[in-house]
Amino acid sequence: MITRRGSQTASNYLFLLCFFTNSSFLYQLDGLLESRGFEVNRRSISQSISQNAERDIGKTCGLISNRDADSLYIQQTKSKVEAYFSGELTDSIEDIRCKKLLDEKVGSLIGMSTTEVARGIERVEQHRNRIHDFISENPSERQACLEVFTEPHGVSHLWNIRYAVYTDEKLSSIDKAYTTRDFDVCNLVRLPVNNKAQLLRRLLDVFNCGRPPDCMPLKAYDLTLKQCSYDEDERISVSDDIWRLYLQGRRTCKVKPTNRRGLMQCIAALAKELFGKRFLEKTETCKRGKRVKKMYNYKTNTAILNIAMRIMAWQDRQEDIDPEFARLYGPYLLTLG
Repeated sequence: MITRRGSQTASNYLFLLCFFTNSSFLYQLDGLLESRGFEVNRRSISQSISQNAERDIGKTCGLISNRDADSLYIQQTKSKVEAYFSGELTDSIEDIRCKKLLDEKVGSLIGMSTTEVARGIERVEQHRNRIHDFISENPSERQACLEVFTEPHGVSHLWNIRYAVYTDEKLSSIDKAYTTRDFDVCNLVRLPVNNKAQLLRRLLDVFNCGRPPDCMPLKAYDLTLKQCSYDEDERISVSDDIWRLYLQGRRTCKVKPTNRRGLMQCIAALAKELFGKRFLEKTETCKRGKRVKKMYNYKTNTAILNIAMRIMAWQDRQEDIDPEFARLYGPYLLTLG
């Protein structure tokens, strides 16, 4: 709400606009308006998160860099999330709204829909306490865990990891369920997540084909790859059908890759879209050749996998999980009765 100084401000109408979004533009806009005699009052779920930042902005005539604004906003958002898990939110309107939104995120991790959260609030609070215990017991993964709840799609990215560890048979059964929903929006306008997961596997099949026997094949949940284990200039062939699905799934006009370097870039982009940008780390290793070409290593962020296993309820049958994944991580999966 924007009013002239001294006039009465109206009630909140943007209470979800700022929460978990890029707020630097709003900070800059508020500062410019205030410097011209306006009073800006964004009554929102993020007001309590950003009130200190707004006060700092006022001290500097409302202008700070976008990077500083984003950093300050993210820091205070994480503080609000930590207060939620430790049970320290107040009874203010802002904190009540914050709790409602975070309750829905926690509920989704145990398979509850948004409409079920209010009726099953005891289960949600029990799971919230489990997550709080995990954060307390694993300080090295605290930041990554908080980011799951501060990023707009953090929870859905975590949920998608299920599709990375399902067997092909399980994904096929999900496909059959989708065929009964002819008018579902996911069938009409976009490629469903389970189909994107299958597409990722088909791309990995192409990449793994022809690699030395002593090299571990890449899997959807383990994309760690070092330059010494493959020749990135080696020619590969991606079928037109697979590439058509890639273009449809990612809504891109990218040219079909012809070597392992280009294919791995496509695999990495699809994996990050499915599982979040922090799931796969890409690092430059060295340069070679007459044209000084950059080379990269890829490393799966095992902290994200660990968080998925420990804070998301796995109620799937054992035979629905990839046997290798179950052997490595099965004992750590959080299961709820």
